Amino acid sequence: MFSKFVSANAPEVLDQIENPGEHTPKMICLWISHVCEKPDPSSKSRFERERQNRSWSHAEKMRAAVSFLYSHQLKRGRDTYIQDDTRQWKGNPVLSHEVSQYMKSLRRRKVIPTFFSLYLRIITKYIVGKGRSKA
Repeated sequence: MFSKFVSANAPEVLDQIENPGEHTPKMICLWISHVCEKPDPSSKSRFERERQNRSWSHAEKMRAAVSFLYSHQLKRGRDTYIQDDTRQWKGNPVLSHEVSQYMKSLRRRKVIPTFFSLYLRIITKYIVGKGRSKA
């Protein structure tokens, strides 16, 4: 799925799937963003209008799938993604700082609002229930 997304949206960096480079973490973030962020119907960008608004757990599964691709199939291991002294990119691009920060940000947008709305419903039921028991 990741390779289909890259070939459709950024064919010029398609070679960076098997030979990760500077743009690979950005492409991973864009792929997850396209599937899991809320669409913006008023945007001029087709990419933002066609987002699919999938869940946080779906985003985690996507990250795990692409992590498996790099760690096991492409033998990049489980090391942090960094550029070494020879300007070569080493490690797993899913474990880059950029992907990590994006996933934290996505989690804040997806999970915390859901938690607070659930919390407010529970508190409201509790308060309303107490009011009824006094009557």
